[in-house]
Amino acid sequence: SQHTKVDDDRNEKAQAYYDRYSGQDWFDYSDQEAYRLAIGLGTKPFPIKVVGYIDWRRPELEVIGDHKSNSNDKFRPSDLALKADPQAIIYGAADMIHWPTDSMESRKFTHYYYPTTNKATSDFNEVEITKQELSDGLDRIADDLHDMIRDSNQTHASEVSPNKNACKDYGKCPFIGLCDE
Repeated sequence: SQHTKVDDDRNEKAQAYYDRYSGQDWFDYSDQEAYRLAIGLGTKPFPIKVVGYIDWRRPELEVIGDHKSNSNDKFRPSDLALKADPQAIIYGAADMIHWPTDSMESRKFTHYYYPTTNKATSDFNEVEITKQELSDGLDRIADDLHDMIRDSNQTHASEVSPNKNACKDYGKCPFIGLCDE
């Protein structure tokens, strides 16, 4: 394969990212309870315990992160989508609750992407999520959890509330052409 300027740019970006975060705290999950989030900064209670395991954090930079495999760059979320991502919300809230700091107004959340095909590149995406955005996000997650619990108790598919927002998730619903919604 031929080496290109694009390869140099990708390698340089990956190296800069590594240099910035090479001192990150990798978690020892032997004490898993320390990293669980049962309730958050939101105003609505979670009906079930939510468990999330943060991949790494850099407390001095107030940044937490997650490693992602990536088969195609077109599937990477935009900054706006990443800020609303349930994982980012839960990790950010857990970080604020378990490791409070003097500046409790926001947290940075980073996805670092590892390519699994030639349609993807090594890259990262970092967003800053405010305390209010975390609270609002936790409230949305609580609403979703309540809906999921309600729907899980239904005996017929017709009794389950449709979720039009999920129609194109994961390559799209196999019933999208048959759906009346």
